Amino acid sequence: MRQREDNRWLYDDDFGLSALTERVGASGGSLDEAQVLALAAEVAEVGDGEGAVELGIDARCLLDSALPEDVLRTVWLAASRQRFDPVDHGMDMGGWLRRLTDLYPPRSRKSGHSAWLAPLGPSLDEGELCEALVPEVRASAEALTHAFTQPGAAVLPPESVAAALERVIREGDGELGFRLFLRVLKTHRVPVTKDQYDRLMELGTLLACPGPLVYDGLTVLWPPIDTSRRDATGDFGFSELTSWFSPNRHDRTARETVQRAAANDDTAETPGSAAALLLEDSLRLLESPLSADTITTLWVAASERGFSIDRFSMDGRYWLGLIAEVCGERLREVAPSYTHVAPPVRAELTDAVMRALREVKPLLAEKTVSPHWQGIPGTTVATAVEEVTTRVDPDLGYRLLLRLLHVLSVPLTAEQYARCQALGEAFGYGELHVPLAVEQFVVEESHREVQRVDLYPDVTAADGLVAAITGAAKLSEGEIWRLSGTDTVMIETARGLVSVDPEPQERRFRVRVHIPGFTWDIPGFTWEVGSTDDLGSLVEAVVAWREGVPFDVLAGSTFLEPDGFAGAVERGEPTSAQWATLLSSECHRRQWNLLRRLHADEVLRHMFPTISHGAVRLRVDLFDGESEQVLVHELDAERYEAIRVGAPGAGWAEVPAGDLIAFVRTALGGG
Repeated sequence: MRQREDNRWLYDDDFGLSALTERVGASGGSLDEAQVLALAAEVAEVGDGEGAVELGIDARCLLDSALPEDVLRTVWLAASRQRFDPVDHGMDMGGWLRRLTDLYPPRSRKSGHSAWLAPLGPSLDEGELCEALVPEVRASAEALTHAFTQPGAAVLPPESVAAALERVIREGDGELGFRLFLRVLKTHRVPVTKDQYDRLMELGTLLACPGPLVYDGLTVLWPPIDTSRRDATGDFGFSELTSWFSPNRHDRTARETVQRAAANDDTAETPGSAAALLLEDSLRLLESPLSADTITTLWVAASERGFSIDRFSMDGRYWLGLIAEVCGERLREVAPSYTHVAPPVRAELTDAVMRALREVKPLLAEKTVSPHWQGIPGTTVATAVEEVTTRVDPDLGYRLLLRLLHVLSVPLTAEQYARCQALGEAFGYGELHVPLAVEQFVVEESHREVQRVDLYPDVTAADGLVAAITGAAKLSEGEIWRLSGTDTVMIETARGLVSVDPEPQERRFRVRVHIPGFTWDIPGFTWEVGSTDDLGSLVEAVVAWREGVPFDVLAGSTFLEPDGFAGAVERGEPTSAQWATLLSSECHRRQWNLLRRLHADEVLRHMFPTISHGAVRLRVDLFDGESEQVLVHELDAERYEAIRVGAPGAGWAEVPAGDLIAFVRTALGGG
């Protein structure tokens, strides 16, 4: 009997003997032994060569069993579409399996892989697996029999296939029987109901199989789309879309990102459900009495300013209209008969959501969304969520509240977390929805006690970090400020915004430099330049930075460690360094043609370039977030879209390739 392992670490889909039958069955016609062995070698190479282990184990499990020749041959031929019959090549099934075990004998895992593939616990022993799986084979027996009576099917006694699969499960190996059963279903397009599909997915999870091993290629009799169902395991709809736009998640255009989210059906959902749920939320908001400003606040906060529609002069309702349009396109593609009918809102849970919101509102008051740039106070967002809950839909309101708690990393007690879970269950959310949103922020009471210890008594004595730095650095009002809801202090300098972040778990001041106007913590826009636990050293370093002390001197006389980019700033080379980075980064290959076209111009190559949602952004002044800037998106080789960011009433304009340089120069004030 095999030692079950968590194969999700090594394989993206099927593996072992069942993967070999898939490759054999996918061939255009009959194969000889050499061709099948070549396919076996491909299966063996999967997972950095670990596929050989599973292939050998699978063959050995069948060899060591007491299964008769006719059972082994029936299952092999059914799974491989009869593309290779060992009997036709002078072998019985035992001889064929021995051929495989000789080529792929038992061996230890490669160094490092064994740590990934920890043995599974006893969540499902062999007997339990058989008792769960055999009824599924029997449930498909009639459909299997029908499949093998169709023209072109393997020439096998139709009623024998289900019986042979059942014997492999009972007398051979349950996990291999599971994979071979799935392979037969897929190969012969045997349909399964949604309920059976869910059971098979659950078995795959218990066996730690990669998800695609179950669902890829399986014919499922999906029920009609129903937005009142909660089949997804995690978030969905408008609240889930906001997470697609969080910083660092993507480099595509906004429309492309919505398209991907709308097509991202959960494996348990009827195709098109993601788009239908997102459409429902978008229409509820569009048809609600909420103001455009409230909708904008919700979006910008929940997306962590990953796509700041306010910076694009985009109305919140206009953005919802674009989202609804993309959802409609997706539904026409995969569910053309779908007609949107919004189910009634869960009004009976409005009070419960409002209690949850009131409970965490004091915690939200201490937080700010995007604190380092155009921050949004937590209380402002909480008020917007309250409007959604009471005036639109308490379900959407609660999902946005969970999203807000996640964005702001709001600490919760175990009791508060339990109440979050209970309310999620009342709404019928998937098992991972609430845990993925807030479980990581549950704080033990003992840890809360540690947090109450004052790690910065000297800062407290000086009446705060702003006061401590202001006096020594001789700063005036407006040059230094504390971000609302945080302990972070920002200092305006000619070499970027400097932030000082006191660590909450240990005494340490972390100093970072930020190019204004872009989301914090994106590589290339924010650099940590050092840390210290001494307040005096911190003040001296900040003063030296503001006074323009050369970077090499700073590195020798303070704790600061400016990196290569900081040196480029001093030499006046940040723009050229940024161009070089973008033009060599594989992450931005899709923008290379546009970048090269813009960089070839003697004026535009001196503008600071970045990539924003798949478009190229050019800005005149590296350190002035309000200076002229333009976004350019390539539609095709001869057409572009461009917008002057922040200009009143600005919108996207289509620009022919021949006019692009002149258009961008004018937008940036370069003539």
